Amino acid sequence: MTSGGGVSGLRFPPLSRATGWAGSFGCRGRGRGAVMATLLFALLMTCPKQAGAQEMPVPVPTQLSLFYRILTFDREYEPKAPGRMVVGVLYQGRFRASELAKIALENAVAAAAPPPGGETVEVVSIDLSRTSEVHEAVRRAEADFLYLAPLRAVDLREIVAASRSLGVLSVTGVPEYLGEGVAVGIGSEGGRPKILIDLEAAVAEGADFSSELLKLAEIISDPQLPQ
Repeated sequence: MTSGGGVSGLRFPPLSRATGWAGSFGCRGRGRGAVMATLLFALLMTCPKQAGAQEMPVPVPTQLSLFYRILTFDREYEPKAPGRMVVGVLYQGRFRASELAKIALENAVAAAAPPPGGETVEVVSIDLSRTSEVHEAVRRAEADFLYLAPLRAVDLREIVAASRSLGVLSVTGVPEYLGEGVAVGIGSEGGRPKILIDLEAAVAEGADFSSELLKLAEIISDPQLPQ
């Protein structure tokens, strides 16, 4: 499905619950946060080690699995539409690394187990090579979170302004973007995935992450601390 302004969408139905994330383990029930934290820690520890310096040090399918889990620790997160999760992908069709990351995310969504809540996942792609109206494109996408692929010669401030004004969590597999206003990233340490959180950015986008998640993450900034 494709619409004007460089925005296109793909919808993927949930897989069988038998192959899912055990959706009953939501983070909102009493004691379930600790269970989800244990599962998230196990996922971080059991991911295959990655070698070599890359713009995105962690494979996209692993990123997606972690982002699904991370959302369960956001006390403010609710899908905009019941039973549906929309992933907005910001990429550049004229930049090969960016295009490949977008394709990799689409393939990962199609192949992965559903999110813990069992939602149908829809990918809405926003090609920044074809639109200059970032805020409007993000608004029309009605995304539950925004995934930033590797980008070239792009002012991230416009994307950050859109995510904050619309209250959409921004995530990425490019660790360097965490210092430029993106809220959540996946980096690597010792060859293992590492969760990176810019708390100031996350709060500005409306997120409220639980302490269970923050204990597992590297905090880039904290709104409670002097800058």
